[in-house]
Amino acid sequence: MRTSLQPHGHDASNRQPWLKSLLRAGASALVVGSAIGASAVFAQDQQGQAEPEVRDTATADEPVAEIIVSGIRQSLANAQSVKRDADTVVDAITAQDIGALPDRSVTEALQRVPGISINRFAGSNDPDHFSVEGSGVVVRGLNFVRSEFNGRSAFAAGVGGQALNFADVPAELLGSVIVSKNATAETIEGGLAGTVNLITRKPFDNNGFKFAFTGEANYGDFRKEWTPTVSGLISNTWDTDKGRFGLLASASYSRIKSRADGIQIANYQTRDGALVNAANTDGVRVCRNPLPGTTNTALLPAPGSACGVFGAAGVDGFADYAPSRVAPVGGQFRTQDFDRERFGIAASAQFESIDGKTLITAEFIRSASSNKWGEYTFETAPDLAEYSTYPLGCQQNQDYSINLRTELTDRLTVELDAQYATSRKENLDFSVFGSSFADQELDISGGLPSIIPHKPQFLGYTWSTPGADLANATEAQYFNDPRFQFWRAAMDHIEDSTGKQYAFQADFGYEFDDDAFIRKAKW
Repeated sequence: MRTSLQPHGHDASNRQPWLKSLLRAGASALVVGSAIGASAVFAQDQQGQAEPEVRDTATADEPVAEIIVSGIRQSLANAQSVKRDADTVVDAITAQDIGALPDRSVTEALQRVPGISINRFAGSNDPDHFSVEGSGVVVRGLNFVRSEFNGRSAFAAGVGGQALNFADVPAELLGSVIVSKNATAETIEGGLAGTVNLITRKPFDNNGFKFAFTGEANYGDFRKEWTPTVSGLISNTWDTDKGRFGLLASASYSRIKSRADGIQIANYQTRDGALVNAANTDGVRVCRNPLPGTTNTALLPAPGSACGVFGAAGVDGFADYAPSRVAPVGGQFRTQDFDRERFGIAASAQFESIDGKTLITAEFIRSASSNKWGEYTFETAPDLAEYSTYPLGCQQNQDYSINLRTELTDRLTVELDAQYATSRKENLDFSVFGSSFADQELDISGGLPSIIPHKPQFLGYTWSTPGADLANATEAQYFNDPRFQFWRAAMDHIEDSTGKQYAFQADFGYEFDDDAFIRKAKW
């Protein structure tokens, strides 16, 4: 219940006379305070005229110190500005200093962005081969990522092409990387997960003459070799009576030799005595042989018993078959040598009119990368024991583009963009598969598995007596003697793919009044 008390039949000026008195006192105090303040200012002015200030000529002639914010702090501020001013959800990595992108690979730099992860394997469907610098990029769990160079479509020719392999792009050529996680109406389709835009440096990014050079040495602790990384940039701008001109050229060379060692456990299988189809077959049956348990209440079945027979009741001093267990097929270990070379160049020219309404930008980008790697692998499955692989791959991309932006009026803007891009991929991959029979001792109780191959205990059937050399060979002799091994298969992959792209884009923008419902239209 709400109760209100309201006066009736009285003049409003008679209400709460103490409040009116208080307001008059406050107004009077304010006027007096203002008068005192004005008098103080007037007195200071009079005193200033009577006694002129004595200037320190030494201090007055000294230039005022200027604080320039650069480095990591400025890079973070630029990235925040890009994210704040964007029309959609984006994240950015910027490098205020030349050649200061935080990683030597664009792929590794992208993993710093929230919501983005990279693949540490050489391929998304190949967990047996590691990648030292990372491979694919995943945006919020999706791997359909579209790639761009300076806002223009970039692609890679060949099998698995479409988006660039970001590890093939030198990080030293880039000024920033922008990741768009959502699409706007003007975004070209193709990036289901998002779009990664690689932005190179331009002459107008820094006024005047600029020269930069960086050199690094990389050391692989497994490979025990040193490799170089060098990059350079030169840029200059000129102010003329026709407008402002700028030229920029940069180049980068990088080589990394590395080695990756791996130890893995093959597939885990259910061992329950059931009869099932063999892997990669249709109708061929195989028994999932059971494993021993911890009790002794049954007799082991006789040799040649049907699958699923666990033996009659009794005690024979041997452990009974367990109803169900899960065990790995075996282990595998490998060593891989990598030799990656990457070379990139970028050139840019810009012109801006005197009134600042017209801007022309021409760019050329070339990125080439080669990766040689060899592998030695010992695997459990006989038909997958891969002794050596010697692939050689090279992929290069070139991009020519020109952009014109001009303001026809204070409200109407026109932007024209033309692009010609090429891509070529060469790949030579040759694998040789060898096989041998072996037993394996596998211990998976520790932090890392322990895998020890052994000479097989079973050397032949009753109708095939093994030779004396095989029977008497030690384990070292067995695994090193070519008589006890055989070549199973060889596989090659040869690819020479090329691609070209021509693109032209025209955008028109019109700005309305600031108080209008629609402030800007673009088509």
